[in-house]
Amino acid sequence: MRVLISTPLYPPDIEPQARYVKELAIRLSDTHEVTLLTYGRIPERIPRVTIHAVPKHIPLVVRLIVYTRALWSMQKSADAIFSENGASVELPLMLVSLLSRVPIVFHEGDVCAQERNKGDVLFKTIHRLAARGAKKLTGTPLQKPEVFRHLPFPKTAYAAYADSWQKHILKVNRLLHA
Repeated sequence: MRVLISTPLYPPDIEPQARYVKELAIRLSDTHEVTLLTYGRIPERIPRVTIHAVPKHIPLVVRLIVYTRALWSMQKSADAIFSENGASVELPLMLVSLLSRVPIVFHEGDVCAQERNKGDVLFKTIHRLAARGAKKLTGTPLQKPEVFRHLPFPKTAYAAYADSWQKHILKVNRLLHA
């Protein structure tokens, strides 16, 4: 299956959503052909994943137009779109989904963005329209445990982390294939 991941954040961004999307792309690339569309200048590369980045330094309106055009172009060769929430992705996704028949899985992982935009009618409307017709996925796997040289390896925490990702990928795959 050809999966297009649409995300506002990706490493070198350091937010949890950026790390989540990178890990998701790595895990999906084991069984799917993965293309990732993000904002940024020098995105971290992943073997077996094609990454396209729209520069963040260009003016907002131009940036949104470039992202929308890229999303439109890439969705034509995708079997499904996996989209991370965030207004800079939701607006292009909303526009593309009006004319596209590609199934969309919409992950609402950026809780901070949702809280920040809760009182804003425009952002709420864009969010609602972008998620309309999409299969919704909430929740994220556990954060990767830190390893310190002077402490024992956290076996239990790593086992819980691996298990949470295994369950999450099963959910994602079910939604992608539904």
